[in-house]
Amino acid sequence: MPVLRLSKVRAPAVMAGRGRPPGGGPCFQPPLMRIDPSEHLRGPWRVRALAPDFLLLDVWEYPIRTKDADGLAGFIEIGRGQEGSLAQGGGLTARLFRFRRWLGKRLGWDHPVERSIPGCAEKSLRERLPEDERATLAGESNLGFRPVYSKRTENLREISNATVHALIHLAWVDKRDGTFAPQLAVYAKPRGLLGRVYLALIAPFRHFVVYPALMRHMRAAWEQAERQGRTR
Repeated sequence: MPVLRLSKVRAPAVMAGRGRPPGGGPCFQPPLMRIDPSEHLRGPWRVRALAPDFLLLDVWEYPIRTKDADGLAGFIEIGRGQEGSLAQGGGLTARLFRFRRWLGKRLGWDHPVERSIPGCAEKSLRERLPEDERATLAGESNLGFRPVYSKRTENLREISNATVHALIHLAWVDKRDGTFAPQLAVYAKPRGLLGRVYLALIAPFRHFVVYPALMRHMRAAWEQAERQGRTR
Protein backbone atom coordinates (compact mmCIF):
# COMPACT_ATOMS: atom_id res chain seq x y z
CA MET A 1 0.00 0.00 0.00
CA PRO A 2 1.37 3.49 -0.84
CA VAL A 3 3.11 5.39 1.93
CA LEU A 4 1.77 8.70 3.14
CA ARG A 5 3.93 11.58 1.97
CA LEU A 6 4.55 14.62 4.13
CA SER A 7 6.07 18.04 3.82
CA LYS A 8 9.59 18.11 5.25
CA VAL A 9 9.31 21.77 6.24
CA ARG A 10 8.13 22.56 9.73
CA ALA A 11 5.08 24.76 9.45
CA PRO A 12 5.34 28.03 11.39
CA ALA A 13 2.66 30.13 12.98
CA VAL A 14 1.23 32.39 10.31
CA MET A 15 -0.83 34.92 12.20
CA ALA A 16 -1.03 36.22 15.73
CA GLY A 17 -4.37 36.07 17.51
CA ARG A 18 -5.62 38.33 20.25
CA GLY A 19 -5.66 35.67 22.94
CA ARG A 20 -6.23 36.31 26.60
CA PRO A 21 -3.24 35.40 28.78
CA PRO A 22 -3.49 32.23 30.87
CA GLY A 23 -5.62 32.99 33.89
CA GLY A 24 -7.05 36.09 32.19
CA GLY A 25 -10.33 34.44 31.26
CA PRO A 26 -12.19 31.13 31.18
CA CYS A 27 -10.69 30.02 27.88
CA PHE A 28 -7.24 31.13 26.71
CA GLN A 29 -7.14 31.69 22.94
CA PRO A 30 -3.67 31.08 21.38
CA PRO A 31 -2.46 32.34 17.98
CA LEU A 32 -3.62 30.79 14.74
CA MET A 33 -1.22 27.93 14.12
CA ARG A 34 -0.15 25.64 11.34
CA ILE A 35 1.00 22.41 12.91
CA ASP A 36 3.90 20.15 11.96
CA PRO A 37 2.25 17.15 10.25
CA SER A 38 4.38 14.78 12.32
CA GLU A 39 2.49 15.95 15.43
CA HIS A 40 -0.77 14.81 13.88
CA LEU A 41 0.76 11.49 12.85
CA ARG A 42 1.86 10.80 16.41
CA GLY A 43 -1.73 11.00 17.59
CA PRO A 44 -3.95 7.93 18.14
CA TRP A 45 -6.18 8.76 15.20
CA ARG A 46 -8.16 6.12 13.33
CA VAL A 47 -7.70 7.95 10.03
CA ARG A 48 -4.01 6.99 9.90
CA ALA A 49 -4.82 3.29 9.46
CA LEU A 50 -7.90 3.94 7.39
CA ALA A 51 -6.35 6.22 4.76
CA PRO A 52 -2.61 5.46 4.41
CA ASP A 53 -2.90 6.01 0.65
CA PHE A 54 -4.02 9.64 1.09
CA LEU A 55 -1.72 12.67 1.15
CA LEU A 56 -1.73 14.69 4.36
CA LEU A 57 -1.89 18.25 3.03
CA ASP A 58 -2.36 20.49 6.07
CA VAL A 59 -2.73 20.42 9.83
CA TRP A 60 -4.03 23.47 11.70
CA GLU A 61 -4.93 24.04 15.33
CA TYR A 62 -7.95 26.19 16.07
CA PRO A 63 -7.17 29.11 18.42
CA ILE A 64 -9.37 27.62 21.15
CA ARG A 65 -8.55 26.16 24.55
CA THR A 66 -10.97 24.48 26.94
CA LYS A 67 -10.78 22.21 29.96
CA ASP A 68 -13.59 20.06 28.59
CA ALA A 69 -12.16 16.66 27.60
CA ASP A 70 -15.43 15.79 25.83
CA GLY A 71 -15.86 19.01 23.89
CA LEU A 72 -15.56 17.73 20.32
CA ALA A 73 -19.27 17.03 19.87
CA GLY A 74 -20.12 20.56 21.00
CA PHE A 75 -17.44 22.04 18.75
CA ILE A 76 -18.83 20.15 15.75
CA GLU A 77 -22.35 21.28 16.58
CA ILE A 78 -21.19 24.90 16.69
CA GLY A 79 -19.41 24.36 13.37
CA ARG A 80 -22.53 22.90 11.75
CA GLY A 81 -24.37 26.06 12.70
CA GLN A 82 -21.70 28.09 10.90
CA GLU A 83 -21.55 26.04 7.68
CA GLY A 84 -21.86 28.18 4.61
CA SER A 85 -21.48 31.48 6.48
CA LEU A 86 -17.88 31.93 5.30
CA ALA A 87 -19.18 31.85 1.74
CA GLN A 88 -21.50 34.77 2.39
CA GLY A 89 -20.69 38.45 2.24
CA GLY A 90 -18.19 40.38 0.16
CA GLY A 91 -14.88 39.36 1.67
CA LEU A 92 -12.08 37.58 -0.17
CA THR A 93 -12.91 34.19 1.33
CA ALA A 94 -16.56 34.46 0.26
CA ARG A 95 -15.48 35.49 -3.24
CA LEU A 96 -13.14 32.49 -3.49
CA PHE A 97 -15.93 30.11 -2.46
CA ARG A 98 -18.31 31.64 -5.00
CA PHE A 99 -15.69 31.46 -7.74
CA ARG A 100 -15.01 27.81 -6.94
CA ARG A 101 -18.73 26.98 -7.10
CA TRP A 102 -19.07 28.84 -10.40
CA LEU A 103 -16.02 27.10 -11.87
CA GLY A 104 -17.17 23.69 -10.66
CA LYS A 105 -20.57 24.23 -12.24
CA ARG A 106 -19.14 25.43 -15.56
CA LEU A 107 -16.65 22.55 -15.80
CA GLY A 108 -18.86 19.86 -14.32
CA TRP A 109 -16.49 19.10 -11.45
CA ASP A 110 -19.21 18.80 -8.82
CA HIS A 111 -21.89 16.81 -10.62
CA PRO A 112 -23.45 14.38 -8.11
CA VAL A 113 -22.12 11.15 -9.60
CA GLU A 114 -20.58 8.20 -7.75
CA ARG A 115 -16.81 8.30 -8.22
CA SER A 116 -14.33 5.75 -6.98
CA ILE A 117 -11.50 6.86 -4.72
CA PRO A 118 -8.54 7.37 -7.11
CA GLY A 119 -6.69 4.08 -7.59
CA CYS A 120 -9.27 2.12 -5.56
CA ALA A 121 -12.51 0.24 -6.01
CA GLU A 122 -14.21 1.88 -3.03
CA LYS A 123 -16.39 4.92 -3.55
CA SER A 124 -16.21 5.93 0.11
CA LEU A 125 -13.85 5.40 3.02
CA ARG A 126 -16.88 4.07 4.89
CA GLU A 127 -16.44 0.89 2.87
CA ARG A 128 -13.13 0.29 4.69
CA LEU A 129 -14.82 0.31 8.10
CA PRO A 130 -16.69 -2.41 9.96
CA GLU A 131 -20.39 -1.59 10.04
CA ASP A 132 -20.39 -0.75 13.75
CA GLU A 133 -17.68 1.92 13.26
CA ARG A 134 -19.43 3.89 10.57
CA ALA A 135 -20.74 7.34 11.38
CA THR A 136 -24.30 7.64 12.59
CA LEU A 137 -24.42 11.27 11.46
CA ALA A 138 -27.16 11.77 8.91
CA GLY A 139 -26.84 13.43 5.53
CA GLU A 140 -24.27 15.84 4.16
CA SER A 141 -22.99 19.16 5.40
CA ASN A 142 -23.87 22.33 3.52
CA LEU A 143 -20.45 22.09 1.86
CA GLY A 144 -21.05 18.57 0.53
CA PHE A 145 -18.95 16.61 3.05
CA ARG A 146 -20.27 13.15 3.95
CA PRO A 147 -19.70 11.55 7.37
CA VAL A 148 -17.28 8.61 7.56
CA TYR A 149 -17.02 8.03 11.31
CA SER A 150 -17.42 9.88 14.57
CA LYS A 151 -15.69 9.10 17.88
CA ARG A 152 -15.30 10.83 21.22
CA THR A 153 -12.08 12.60 20.20
CA GLU A 154 -12.13 12.52 16.38
CA ASN A 155 -14.47 12.96 13.47
CA LEU A 156 -13.89 12.25 9.77
CA ARG A 157 -15.80 13.51 6.72
CA GLU A 158 -15.12 13.15 3.01
CA ILE A 159 -15.94 14.83 -0.28
CA SER A 160 -15.46 13.58 -3.83
CA ASN A 161 -15.44 15.55 -7.06
CA ALA A 162 -13.73 15.51 -10.44
CA THR A 163 -10.46 16.89 -9.05
CA VAL A 164 -9.89 15.11 -5.71
CA HIS A 165 -11.24 12.81 -3.04
CA ALA A 166 -10.62 14.79 0.13
CA LEU A 167 -10.94 14.14 3.87
CA ILE A 168 -11.55 16.57 6.73
CA HIS A 169 -10.38 15.21 10.08
CA LEU A 170 -11.25 16.96 13.34
CA ALA A 171 -9.39 15.89 16.48
CA TRP A 172 -9.81 16.91 20.12
CA VAL A 173 -6.20 17.12 21.28
CA ASP A 174 -4.96 16.86 24.86
CA LYS A 175 -2.40 19.68 25.25
CA ARG A 176 -0.92 18.08 28.39
CA ASP A 177 -1.45 21.25 30.41
CA GLY A 178 -5.00 20.60 31.57
CA THR A 179 -6.56 21.97 28.38
CA PHE A 180 -7.78 20.60 25.06
CA ALA A 181 -7.78 22.08 21.55
CA PRO A 182 -9.46 21.17 18.26
CA GLN A 183 -7.18 20.41 15.32
CA LEU A 184 -8.03 20.23 11.62
CA ALA A 185 -6.20 17.86 9.27
CA VAL A 186 -6.84 17.80 5.53
CA TYR A 187 -6.08 14.71 3.42
CA ALA A 188 -6.52 14.27 -0.33
CA LYS A 189 -6.03 11.94 -3.27
CA PRO A 190 -5.83 13.88 -6.55
CA ARG A 191 -7.50 12.59 -9.69
CA GLY A 192 -4.64 12.48 -12.17
CA LEU A 193 -2.90 15.54 -13.57
CA LEU A 194 -5.99 17.74 -13.17
CA GLY A 195 -6.15 17.00 -9.47
CA ARG A 196 -2.44 17.58 -8.90
CA VAL A 197 -2.51 20.92 -10.74
CA TYR A 198 -5.68 21.94 -8.88
CA LEU A 199 -4.15 21.22 -5.45
CA ALA A 200 -0.99 23.13 -6.35
CA LEU A 201 -2.94 26.16 -7.56
CA ILE A 202 -5.21 26.43 -4.53
CA ALA A 203 -2.48 25.82 -1.90
CA PRO A 204 -1.61 29.54 -1.38
CA PHE A 205 -5.30 30.42 -1.04
CA ARG A 206 -5.81 27.62 1.50
CA HIS A 207 -2.83 28.69 3.59
CA PHE A 208 -3.13 32.46 3.53
CA VAL A 209 -6.86 33.12 3.06
CA VAL A 210 -9.24 30.22 3.72
CA TYR A 211 -7.71 28.52 6.78
CA PRO A 212 -6.93 31.74 8.69
CA ALA A 213 -10.47 32.98 7.99
CA LEU A 214 -11.92 29.65 9.13
CA MET A 215 -9.86 29.71 12.34
CA ARG A 216 -10.96 33.26 13.21
CA HIS A 217 -14.57 32.49 12.32
CA MET A 218 -14.75 29.41 14.53
CA ARG A 219 -12.97 31.17 17.39
CA ALA A 220 -15.62 33.90 17.33
CA ALA A 221 -18.43 31.32 17.18
CA TRP A 222 -16.88 29.36 20.06
CA GLU A 223 -16.51 32.50 22.21
CA GLN A 224 -20.15 33.39 21.57
CA ALA A 225 -21.25 29.87 22.50
CA GLU A 226 -19.03 30.05 25.59
CA ARG A 227 -20.70 33.27 26.72
CA GLN A 228 -24.09 31.60 26.25
CA GLY A 229 -23.00 28.51 28.19
CA ARG A 230 -23.26 26.19 25.18
CA THR A 231 -19.68 24.82 25.36
CA ARG A 232 -20.19 22.82 28.55
